[in-house]
Amino acid sequence: MSAPLIAVHSLSASFGATKVLEGINFAVAAGELVGLVGSNGAGKTTLLRMMAGLLEATAGTITYDSLNISAGDNQARARAIAYLPQAGAIHWAVSVETLVGMGRLPHMGAFGTGTERDRQAVAAAMAACDLGGYEGRTVTNLSGGEKARVLLARALAVEPKVLLADEPVAGLDPAHQLEVMQKLRDLAHAGAGVVAVMHDLTHATRYCDRVVVLYDRSIAAEGVPGDILTPDVLAKCFGVRALYGERDGRSFIVPVDRAEG
Repeated sequence: MSAPLIAVHSLSASFGATKVLEGINFAVAAGELVGLVGSNGAGKTTLLRMMAGLLEATAGTITYDSLNISAGDNQARARAIAYLPQAGAIHWAVSVETLVGMGRLPHMGAFGTGTERDRQAVAAAMAACDLGGYEGRTVTNLSGGEKARVLLARALAVEPKVLLADEPVAGLDPAHQLEVMQKLRDLAHAGAGVVAVMHDLTHATRYCDRVVVLYDRSIAAEGVPGDILTPDVLAKCFGVRALYGERDGRSFIVPVDRAEG
């Protein structure tokens, strides 16, 4: 792996007396899509929010280009790292184009004046999320799935070096799930580093270059999905047995029942 864009070093986290993460180490390089997987409560969202600089670690550090992100330039970090929260709420009755354009704020000057480059970035992000014709629509009037695509477009408009996405396909119909996962893969393979929290093991297998499995506050397995998401790992970390298969050269994993024991 090339030099990491973002790296986690011996990271631990607690909420009060409850330990959530302990001794986490992994890194994300340019050009790869990494899936964070694990059962509910495994600490995936907590880890992602710490990588975005939104939560403080109990111990350990997170570095971006060898700098501790909690002590760096906030505007520079905002230009380089985009965070897409899980089920992000939209409270302003603004147009789709206006909301997506907010992704360009870290790049603008003190007076927030947009340039032609900013407008091009917004248009490209909207096209990537299948939002053609949505420019003037009010975001609060959209469906949940449409709002999710608008928020993804806002993150893409940043043109980040690192995109941290928490369940980016939650609430989307199957066709848009495939489109969004392909867009994340394309973004990574164009040179960004992408980390996505996900629950769909088929999406993880098909689109991720690497998966990190969280279990019991630590990393239980890490590597190429086909090598890591084994029956033993699924039984231990997810408590399920699954059907493994392939169609047109694409692998899939479908949980079929609870694992015994």
